[in-house]
Amino acid sequence: MPKRRAASPAQPISAQTKSARWTEETGDVKSGAPQTPSANNDHGDRTPTRGTDVSNGGTNTNGHEETTRPRASSNLSAFAPEFVPRSASQSTSNSGTSTPKGNATPKLVQSELAFSGQPTSKPQSRQMSKDSQGSSPVKPVIRPVFKSEPLQIKDSTFQARLFSLESPAQTPKILAHMRRQYPDFQHHMSGWRYLVLKPGMTGLEGEDAFEVQQGWDDDGEKKGGKAIIDVIEKMGLCDVVVVVSRQFGGTLLGPARFNHIADCTRAVCTAMYEREKAAERASRVADLVAQLREWDTEVAELRLEIAALEPDKAKVETGADEKGKVPTISVSLKPPDYTSVLNPPDVEKAERLLQARQKTVQSLKTALEKKRPKPAESLSFTTMSVPQSGPFPILTIAGTDPSGGAGIQGQADLKTFAAHGCYGTSVVTALVAQNTQGVQAIHAPPPEFVAQQIQCVLDDIPPQAIKTGMLTDEPTLRAVLKTLKSFYEGGKTIPPLVVDPVMVSTSGHSLLESSANALIKEELVPLAAIITPNVPEAELLLGLEQGSVKSLGAMLSAAEEISKLGPRATLVKGGHCKLSTGDVLALAKTQNADALYVRWDAGCGPDQPAILRLDNAKALEEEVVVDVLHLQDPKADGVATATLFVRPRLETTSTHGTGCTLSAALACAFAQGLNPFDATVQATRYSHQAIATAPHIGKGHGPLNHTHSVVARIIPQPTPVNPYPFVSALINSCSGLWRDYVEHPFVTQIAAGTLPAECFVHYLKQDYIYLKHYARAHGLLAAKSSTFSGAGAAATIVLHIVRESQMHVDYCTKWGVTPEELEATPELPATAAYARYIMDVGYQGDDFMLIIAVASCLLGYAEVGKRLLAAGANTEGNPYKRWIEDYSGVEFQEATRRGIDLMEQRAAQDPPSARRFAQLQDVWERCVRLEIGFWDMGLKI
Repeated sequence: MPKRRAASPAQPISAQTKSARWTEETGDVKSGAPQTPSANNDHGDRTPTRGTDVSNGGTNTNGHEETTRPRASSNLSAFAPEFVPRSASQSTSNSGTSTPKGNATPKLVQSELAFSGQPTSKPQSRQMSKDSQGSSPVKPVIRPVFKSEPLQIKDSTFQARLFSLESPAQTPKILAHMRRQYPDFQHHMSGWRYLVLKPGMTGLEGEDAFEVQQGWDDDGEKKGGKAIIDVIEKMGLCDVVVVVSRQFGGTLLGPARFNHIADCTRAVCTAMYEREKAAERASRVADLVAQLREWDTEVAELRLEIAALEPDKAKVETGADEKGKVPTISVSLKPPDYTSVLNPPDVEKAERLLQARQKTVQSLKTALEKKRPKPAESLSFTTMSVPQSGPFPILTIAGTDPSGGAGIQGQADLKTFAAHGCYGTSVVTALVAQNTQGVQAIHAPPPEFVAQQIQCVLDDIPPQAIKTGMLTDEPTLRAVLKTLKSFYEGGKTIPPLVVDPVMVSTSGHSLLESSANALIKEELVPLAAIITPNVPEAELLLGLEQGSVKSLGAMLSAAEEISKLGPRATLVKGGHCKLSTGDVLALAKTQNADALYVRWDAGCGPDQPAILRLDNAKALEEEVVVDVLHLQDPKADGVATATLFVRPRLETTSTHGTGCTLSAALACAFAQGLNPFDATVQATRYSHQAIATAPHIGKGHGPLNHTHSVVARIIPQPTPVNPYPFVSALINSCSGLWRDYVEHPFVTQIAAGTLPAECFVHYLKQDYIYLKHYARAHGLLAAKSSTFSGAGAAATIVLHIVRESQMHVDYCTKWGVTPEELEATPELPATAAYARYIMDVGYQGDDFMLIIAVASCLLGYAEVGKRLLAAGANTEGNPYKRWIEDYSGVEFQEATRRGIDLMEQRAAQDPPSARRFAQLQDVWERCVRLEIGFWDMGLKI
């Protein structure tokens, strides 16, 4: 903290400073312990008070250095001596016979104080005896802050003492005390300097309201006092008096005596200056260490998250060598020891550590972002759970559908891929002229061109799953098989292959030449992770008569027979068979649990709650659709050899592209790493919902609703040009109000330094009241937090506010507002309305709404600080310079950045719906209005 000089504006003092001063004035310190400066002990930073003019241009009566003047007697028996006696080795004789020390620079002796009234050691000289006299514990004391070593020159002794002044009226009392306490010293020269208010001023006018009063007393040593005040003035100290005592030994020193006087003065003034600098360093280091500890907490949390994602690389605590014990991830959370930084205070080291910690956090965030699965934030699935990762490249090899219901190019496959957050690539095997009423024509491109398309995709974008659909004819099928086998030979693993044997369309049209059937069974099906025939296609694959598979038992047998062709799993789709709940239950009774598992979808089954059953529907007579899944390895891929996926039958004609949609959804699930059973659960649920919500489009069998699970984002994803989309959306939602807030006349007048002082003081008083509510709001936020990190962050902010409140009190003191006046200030309606609304939001809403409520204050003040700094606000001579520097400073701006990051993180984790965002927007807008009202209040007195 800078020294108080004549041109310096009023500065706040800390509670530590006040405590240190009280110690100096009352002597309430440990017996025999040296006076150690408080970490924030700044003796130049008290509230200026109006005092009497104590200027004294000189009080000498003659110009001879040896001449003394009579001392006026004064009854100062209430004052105690200033320090305990020094040891014999440090004492000096009053006889003037001690060994001369030439012009040696006097050493500093800081006063050692005993409890008032405690006995001290037996004095070893007369001066020591004077120094060691005690006083009553209940009486005030006068004692110096610093004193110099006695400087002995040719039998003369010089010694300086520096006292801290609370008012100019103390100066004559201190001088009278020195003359009474040390009568063997012939001269007690003094110089004093004090910052006072000008007559008629209140202190609210800025630095022009203050003036420096200074004076000196030669006390018979002509120009001795002037030598003292010259040193004090040069070092820029205020609110001090320095007394240099001289004991004359009989030998004239000439003009050199003034050098000795100045040297002694300089010793104590330098000590005072260094003490204040040390206090400033200690305060700065304490602030930096507090920031470091916050960063340390973030580092520990990030390391825990990374360790959780890398259990194999994390340090493992086994405790004892117990077999079967699950190892636990361990990351050291022991806070670093900053003793070497705090004692002695090392600002440079603390700043280096802070920079290093910030870089560490950034590096850990980058590493965590790479390891953490990236959410497909553009989607929100309401009917299924999708692993949040991707986008996964998937290749579909199939035909087209210009009507958009089936096929690949911008149609069923690619729509399904997009709905699942996957990246679709496609190879066209047939150009199909079709619509919802049927297929009119098919044009097959050359097989070589089909192979070339596949090769281009595989070389550039290796897929994580492949789906085949309509393959048209045998040459095309052979081209597909040859290209895939060629690319994945040599030990390469082919990604999961979903085979949709498109042979017959939903409307009954043949889509594959009969010559290709054998090739599909012999070479394509064995490569499949899963094959998805409908009932007519299952009959073609098995060479059965069309229409022979009618019952659920026949479907189960068909799935088992197709599995013998070699696929990992077989899913026979049962949309063509009319079945009931009773059929499913009857078959289930004939099978054991290992052989058959029945999975009832919502809306059907014997256990369906009666209150949810459709009107007039009977449980056993409900029509259902059953898909049969048969697994080669049920232990690895599911729960039983066969699984029946049962769901209610929907009376609809919107079924065009159901096979394409289901197989595409399965490819997405395999790409996401699901096994055949879980993939089928997800895919059948998606396709069923797509049918249930299908729009009525076309004159025939209409298309499905492929986007039923996609919810439009209110908040876009972060981009390099807009890394904070959520906060940007909030501000833009009331951009006019925001501009009125951050460009308020109150702010512009602060920037120009023209804001009336009484308005600023009025604002400061209400802001102190608001700080209390701001702390309460963050206490409530800690209570509402569901994580330790969230509760800890809110609690840390509360502690910051508590520390800030003391600084606010000290700052107000410098503007002439006493702590008592501050506490007695009534809360105005603008303050009450703002604070009550924030607390009401906290009580009624969740923690995120409360975060938004308090954010307008944080972000608004940071914006004002940045704008004033960028605009080059006039800070020279501006009484509000410190206010501008506080809110444009690095510490406040970093706190704001952390707040913005938190809001963006919460919005990304749980993207708000339109209704939710409207609620958050309403809270934000009302708080911005209340902030404007708060500054309006500051201008209205």
